[in-house]
Formats: sequence, C-alpha cells, structure tokens
Amino acid sequence: MSNFRSTAIFRALRFIKHSVRNFINETSGKRPRIPVEGTSKSLLTLGTEYGGWTFSDEPNLTGGTIVSCGAGEDISFDVLFSAKYGAKVIIVDPTPRAVKHVKEIIALITESARQGTLGSLELYGIKDFSKADPSKLLLLERALWSERCNLKLFLPKNPDHVSHSALDFQNEYSQKGEFIEVKALSYNDLFDEFDIDEVSLLKLDIEGAEVEVLNSLSEKDALPLQICVEYDELLKPNRLAARRVRETHDHLTHLGYSAIYKDALGVNFLYIKNT
Repeated sequence: MSNFRSTAIFRALRFIKHSVRNFINETSGKRPRIPVEGTSKSLLTLGTEYGGWTFSDEPNLTGGTIVSCGAGEDISFDVLFSAKYGAKVIIVDPTPRAVKHVKEIIALITESARQGTLGSLELYGIKDFSKADPSKLLLLERALWSERCNLKLFLPKNPDHVSHSALDFQNEYSQKGEFIEVKALSYNDLFDEFDIDEVSLLKLDIEGAEVEVLNSLSEKDALPLQICVEYDELLKPNRLAARRVRETHDHLTHLGYSAIYKDALGVNFLYIKNT
C-alpha cells in the first residue's frame, strides 16, 4: 500500500474515532454542541500538523496585522503567514521556553536574510522561507487576558510540555501548584501598544484563557475580522468546560461571528465576522 493511501486511511479512521468520542461527550453534556456553518470561502492551512492553523484566505490579510497568542515551540504558522501576506505578526507569549524559541527562530531568519540564504532555509521540516521578513515578526513577552494586570500562570502537569495556564485546567482548576507571575494586557491594549487600527486575524491558543479574552470583547471594540481559537479545556471534557465554551460561542455569535470550521478533534475553530 502506498504511503499516501495508508496516510489517508489513518486520517479517516482517526476522524471517525474523534467523531464518535465527541458525540458521546456531547450527549453526556461534557462537550458543547457548537454548530459550524457551511461556507463558500476559500480555507487555507499554514504551518506544521502540530502548529498549523486553518483560516479564510482573504484579500484584507495582505499587508495587515495579526495577533498570534500562544507560541509554544512552533511558530511555523506565524512565519509562513507573514511571508505569504507581507503581514505584521504580533506573537504574544510570556512563558520562558516559548520566548527562548521565538527569539531563536527570529534570530535564525534574520541571519539567513543577512546572508541571502532564506531560499534554502528549513524550519520545522518546511523548506524555502525566501519571503520571510524578520522585521514583521514582533514578540510581546506578556499574556493576553481580559484586563491589564499581573497574572499567575500555572505550570503544566507534564514538565516536558511548554504551555502554562492561568486557569490551571490540566490540574482540575486547582490553582494550587507551581506558577510564574507575568504581566498581562487586554486585547484593546494591543492597539495602543503597537499603534494599530485593525486586527485582520486573532489566533488564540492560550490554555483556557481564550474564554476570558473572547468574553471581554464588546461591540464597541475594533473586533478582529477572523478568530482562530483552540478551546483547550475541551481536551479534558467536563461540564464546566462545556458551559464555559458554549457561553463564549454564544457571545461571539452575539457580536456577529459565525463558526465556519472546526478540526477533527473538535477543539480548533475558525470564526468569521459577518459584514
């Protein structure tokens, strides 16, 4: 059997397994039912299987500004997005390993650009970053939250993992373990911080804090045109997580967004602002 066929079969079986599991969790109330609308928009995925995101390929992305929260140790999406659209990418992450990784990748791209070797650069198993522009990749070593404050980020249960969580949902929301304290700011603070007028796309992979950030948005704000969000709490299905995510989805719907895509796991969603 060819590698292509075996990979396709594996993905189909994985999709079926996740679909069955999601149905069971939805039926038991441990996962919210979030309807995804059909769309005629052209969807595009950039980045690795681990760090990639699916969004709508729109003309207004070219030369725009996106905010990417939660870098971890894979910014393949950020680099490829910036290169494709000539966009400014504000990478928001205060966790030590993520900061170190982002700085290393930006330094590598900067040096490759200086030497004129971007065409042969390979990152994350992806080749040819010839259109990458390190000046468009900006790192903000703070957390995104519902307000400007000092915020506790609790360490992951598995020390090999990079992501910290203000909710500490990996430890049943106990908020009793080890933590680091970081400075946080709100979505609206970003506009003054970087002197921007519009956010073309907001990406949130921030270990449960996406609920607080999205629920803090209001009709008075300069709302992002697209929102890519991972509802991390749904990775550990429970009734509290289901309620929090359902309320967030309803809030986004009230603000005029439609969910037009979700991944096989049922945790990554794409919302589009209706015009």
